[in-house]
Amino acid sequence: MRGAPPPATTGKRADFSKCPEAAAVYGSSFRVGATVGEGRTLADAVVAVTGYEGFVPAKTDHVETSFDACAYDRRTVLLTFGQRLDVYNRSKKQIVTPDIDGQPVLALRIAAPHSVSPVHLFPPNPGRFHLIDRGVLGYVDVDVYVLMHPLHATTSIEGTYRIDGIPAGKATVNVAHPAFTGDAAKDVTVAPNVVTRVDLVLSYGEDAGAKGDAGAKGDAGKIKPDPLR
Repeated sequence: MRGAPPPATTGKRADFSKCPEAAAVYGSSFRVGATVGEGRTLADAVVAVTGYEGFVPAKTDHVETSFDACAYDRRTVLLTFGQRLDVYNRSKKQIVTPDIDGQPVLALRIAAPHSVSPVHLFPPNPGRFHLIDRGVLGYVDVDVYVLMHPLHATTSIEGTYRIDGIPAGKATVNVAHPAFTGDAAKDVTVAPNVVTRVDLVLSYGEDAGAKGDAGAKGDAGKIKPDPLR
């Protein structure tokens, strides 16, 4: 990413008194990594492949995320419509009460420390949701996107991602981030059994007007932060 550094988290989301280690993950509006060229690597961005030929089914019926050391393993979770979200608690002593914000609270879902069985969450439809904690961890806010297609991934703190199973031929790689107003895309030709590297750039702050900063004519409108299709 290029542009301004991430602003600090404010309000109730900035109260890390119950779990100070969480500030390393949730202390700013988005996470960045090492400096690369004129920018920095960006974590938790949404990368999706569109424009390919054929039908690609989801590989599993669920997606897993885990809580440990005061935080979830990512700040953006992607599901394909029809999949459930399985939430594990790997922490040593912290109880978590995960839920999808805005959904009716019929019962409090509790994941005990070192729980073997996950809490199952079921987003009701495609769109953008938030994984929150119904208990004392008010800082928890994980973006959850439910997409209509399965070829997607989130970036690591190193800015890397991998999407397998793309049909050979022409396609478009799109990227967006919940904290950014712009997006970017690049048209590619996928060869059978060949790993294709696609680098894309998002801009934040004063540079955010550089929409489609990946330097290609891809259909950036295929992936929008809110709602994401």
